[in-house]
Amino acid sequence: MNEPIVHPRGRIMIRFAASGAVLLVLAFLCGCGYLQSYVDMVREKGVSKEYLAILDASTRTKSLHSQFETRADLTVTFKSAEFRAAYVKDYARLYGLTEEQMKTRREVLDEMASDFDEFFFYAAMPEKDANDFDKSGSVWKVYLYDDQGNRFEPMEVRRIGKVSPLVTAFYPYVNPYHGNCYTLKFKAGSVPKGAPFKLAFTGVLGKVELSWP
Repeated sequence: MNEPIVHPRGRIMIRFAASGAVLLVLAFLCGCGYLQSYVDMVREKGVSKEYLAILDASTRTKSLHSQFETRADLTVTFKSAEFRAAYVKDYARLYGLTEEQMKTRREVLDEMASDFDEFFFYAAMPEKDANDFDKSGSVWKVYLYDDQGNRFEPMEVRRIGKVSPLVTAFYPYVNPYHGNCYTLKFKAGSVPKGAPFKLAFTGVLGKVELSWP
């Protein structure tokens, strides 16, 4: 198997202040009007620029290649305390929650987070049968490595069966027609506080590593 080539971390936040000329050039380069449709999608969803900035800082993305073929595209968001706070704030704004309701929702999320470290990830690949991260006999293994090199296996990898408008609004990199969404949970404390860590997705198709911060 050829050594996989991985792209550098992509930026998912759309710069709303970008000039029209730049967007037109990028749309031409990307083809099929994909970029413009992505910009329009984010604007229509209603999530704030502040949320998108934190989503961007919490997210890593890479593609796995073999020769000229894309084997897999992976985008992963770490649900840190900062991310959860931004998510709840935008959710409360969009759904008209009161301060008390927002506080309650935040407390519920924080209490759940005390039990595990959680990631949201989106995977797209041409071999649909290989997009099976949640299966017991998956072609993939997923590991988390802390800054000391300790390796942790997930407590749970669960596929999100129904990708709702809520999911695509808060994770605008998701295209439910091209890939699958998953939640990935590790034992609480697996992610070191204030220190680097990485996720590794590895198997017969190749290996992808995503690092934070």
